Amino acid sequence: MSKQTQDNPNVPQPEQDDALFQALSQSKKQRRRKRIRTAAIVAVVLVVALVLGVTTLRRRVREQFAMTTSEVLSAQAQRGTISTVVSGSGMLANVDTEVVSAPAGVEITKILVAYGDTVTENELLATADAATVRTAMSQLQEELDDLDDQIAAAKGDTVSSYISAGVAGRVKLIHAQSGDSVADVMVADGALAVLSLDGYLAVDVETDALTEGDTVTVELADGTREEGTVESVLGGTATVLISDNGPEVGQTVTLLSQDDSALGEGELYIHSPWGSPATPEPSAA
Repeated sequence: MSKQTQDNPNVPQPEQDDALFQALSQSKKQRRRKRIRTAAIVAVVLVVALVLGVTTLRRRVREQFAMTTSEVLSAQAQRGTISTVVSGSGMLANVDTEVVSAPAGVEITKILVAYGDTVTENELLATADAATVRTAMSQLQEELDDLDDQIAAAKGDTVSSYISAGVAGRVKLIHAQSGDSVADVMVADGALAVLSLDGYLAVDVETDALTEGDTVTVELADGTREEGTVESVLGGTATVLISDNGPEVGQTVTLLSQDDSALGEGELYIHSPWGSPATPEPSAA
């Protein structure tokens, strides 16, 4: 029993307990509010201190950089040394060199220069045995005499005015004309004439309408028509063969389908040439 109950025996016991509980609850709420106020005050103080610290730091940074910028007015580069290493691969070769060799049979008795020496014009490089030099000169004179004898013997030889083909075929191009230099024609065209060995001319046409083995009509430049056969089709390009008996090399022809619609056109060339590897404009057929 509490003191209050003892002092006032007329107060009921439950009412005294409720009053005690309310007093304890009130005290607890006051302590909690006090702790919250204390924490809030501490947080405000920390925020204020942080703001002041950041502001002070910014001011010092601005002052420091402003002072440095104003003090640095000019600068001068100092002379130094740069070390660079270059690496690579390849093969070294001599540049502007001249190989000096002695004739066959000549014996060198002494070499007067060494590797890496610098020489000037007309400077003596080596000495040779005089006897071997005379022997080499005698052998060279004998070879010259033999060549003179061969030239004298060839003066009476005659050259044929006719040229014969080394293989069977049909002449489709003649590069040489009357009065031309044979040497000039050979240099320019590689041959005096070009033969067709297999009896066919060919034309390449870009089309997807043909397959290997098909028969097509080939219309020549003069309107005449020849029957052709598709030899091959590769990458959308068909190679068609026609007889080389008549049509001229280099003319543009047109491939026609069965209903006479154009499939494409191209230039005739020798299918299996013998002579010049090129296919120039025809001069004769």
